Amino acid sequence: MSVISNHEYEEETPRYSSIGKLQSERPLHLAGSFFLISLIFRIVDIFILEMNATDFGILPSKVIPLILILLYLRHSKRKRSDIGIHSKDWRNNVVLAILTIVVFNGVLIGGNFLTLFILSMQPQLSIYKMDYIVFDLVFQTANAFMEEMLFRGVMLLCFMAIMSPRGAIILQGFLFGLWHVVWPINSYLGGFISAGAAIGWSIEYVLSSMMIGLLFGYMFLKTGSLISPILLHFFVNLLSGYVSVTPSVTVVKLGFGALALLLAFTVVFLHTRRESKLERHS
Repeated sequence: MSVISNHEYEEETPRYSSIGKLQSERPLHLAGSFFLISLIFRIVDIFILEMNATDFGILPSKVIPLILILLYLRHSKRKRSDIGIHSKDWRNNVVLAILTIVVFNGVLIGGNFLTLFILSMQPQLSIYKMDYIVFDLVFQTANAFMEEMLFRGVMLLCFMAIMSPRGAIILQGFLFGLWHVVWPINSYLGGFISAGAAIGWSIEYVLSSMMIGLLFGYMFLKTGSLISPILLHFFVNLLSGYVSVTPSVTVVKLGFGALALLLAFTVVFLHTRRESKLERHS
């Protein structure tokens, strides 16, 4: 269901009437606190404990913030459904997630491969060894739940208390982009890339992560559920870690990345509009 304003959002989605209560008590303080606490755990995991170099990865900085959010909801006597974790319309949300996953990854991977083939660059579709697939399934599950509950379930809803839904989506998307800048910084500090490469990679990471964060936020507000964003987030990350097209041509990769995002936004818009029409005529 589309969201035009906070007032319409509350009226059109009565199952989220408690969201207003979540937003009313110092929303910026709540969003900022959860973001900073999660960021601290992330920094400790990567730069101090160097957990990313271990078999456990940075799983602690995914699980702990997730637990803290759940504890906050329990302590404040709120439900998980207040931040979009519920089973209502789950079939439609799963269908939307599948459609978006197929379109996004199909265009991103298939378009990249086909273009390189047309350019006679002898592309190869590489599927990496799945020695750690069980752990990765656990990690990506925790990662998708934590980041969607943090950025969309908490921060986006808090931002909507003080600005328009459009502004809230943009702000949470920007912060989601900054959230990922730790990886270029870590590679630079480890001596793997130069300062110039780190800057370029940081800009690319922030922009690409921001854009997909906008997609997650848009999907959340159009459906009123975190099911679709969580599933899309999970499979985008999982496939990017195991499937790649070589050689990597930046212009081609970025071009199809932008096209994949545009088509994914279109799928969400068309699917949710169709569901809204069916609801009105039912």
